[in-house]
Amino acid sequence: MAELNENTFWISGIINGEYRECDGPYTTTKDMSDKGYPYVTKTPNPNFTHQKYDYTAHEWVDTSSEALLHTVEDVTELKSNSQSNTQSNDELDKKLDKLTTLVTMSNVQTGKLMQEVQNLKKQAQPATQSTEPTQATATANEGGNK
Repeated sequence: MAELNENTFWISGIINGEYRECDGPYTTTKDMSDKGYPYVTKTPNPNFTHQKYDYTAHEWVDTSSEALLHTVEDVTELKSNSQSNTQSNDELDKKLDKLTTLVTMSNVQTGKLMQEVQNLKKQAQPATQSTEPTQATATANEGGNK
């Protein structure tokens, strides 16, 4: 005669119109591994006094008032950190705006200086060109007189 294997499971969810958080354990000779919601074959966490099964994460989640209090504290801390990060980001944005303004002003000044240098070069070139032929002519005349 074949042995009957007992399978242990818990109920976590709505069954027959009733919500059950962690009801069980129950035993059956049926294979419960493929049954799914609201049947759970994973053993509940012995450290939790109240728990429900998270079907997305595939784990038992503590639902005790202490755990909920910690969750509220964590959310409050995250909110506080988020607000301080927002303030820090606002301060960084202001500093970046100032820096951008300074860089823009510097670029304008550099552009003006470059234009002045170009103007000076243009003014210097005609003077240099007019003296060079005179020097060449003077050298040629001196050489021709000897």
